[in-house]
Amino acid sequence: MSIRFIFTLFLLVLAIQINGQEERAFLPTIEIGAGLGGQFYLNYLESNPMYWVRTGINYPSGEKSSFSLLAGVEGLRNETFVPLIVRYTYGQTNKFYTHFGYAFGLWSDVDLIREYDFSGGAAIGAGYQRSILMRPKLELLLTAGYEFRTAHLEFETSQPGSDVNSDLEYHFFSIGIKAML
Repeated sequence: MSIRFIFTLFLLVLAIQINGQEERAFLPTIEIGAGLGGQFYLNYLESNPMYWVRTGINYPSGEKSSFSLLAGVEGLRNETFVPLIVRYTYGQTNKFYTHFGYAFGLWSDVDLIREYDFSGGAAIGAGYQRSILMRPKLELLLTAGYEFRTAHLEFETSQPGSDVNSDLEYHFFSIGIKAML
C-alpha cells in the first residue's frame, strides 16, 4: 500500500510540473541523500548508514518560508523506512529547515526472524540548506542536518520466555542534494 502512495505522489508531482502555468502555487521537489550514523542499542552505537530518495510538493507560504509534504524510501542495512514528512523551511539563499512525520518500518531479513514485528515510528529532522539557482524554474539545494527515527521490534526466540521486545532509536548526520522544479 505504501508503494502505491509513493507512486501516486510521484504522479501528482509530475502533473504539477507538466502544468504550463507561469506561477505555480505548488512546486515539485525531489531529493536524494545519505545519513552517517546508526542505531543506539544497549548504550552503544551500531553503525548503520541510511540512504534515501524522497519526492513531494513544496508550498511557499511567505516571502522566505515554505511548507513541504514529502514521501520516499529510506534504506538501511536490514531496515527500510517509508516516511511521510511535513517540512517547514525558512530563508532565501541560506535556509533552515525542520521536519516531522511518521516512518513506516519494514524489515528485510524476514527469513532469519520468526514471528517478527518491525514497526516504524517518529521521523524528525533539522538542518541547513544552501540554495543555488540553476535556471529560473530549477533550484538546487545542498543540505546538511540531523535525522532521527524511532522503531519498535518484537520477535520470538527459540527459548520460551526470552522473546525480544525492543524500542529502537536511529541517529544520523545527513548530507543531501535537493531539486525544486
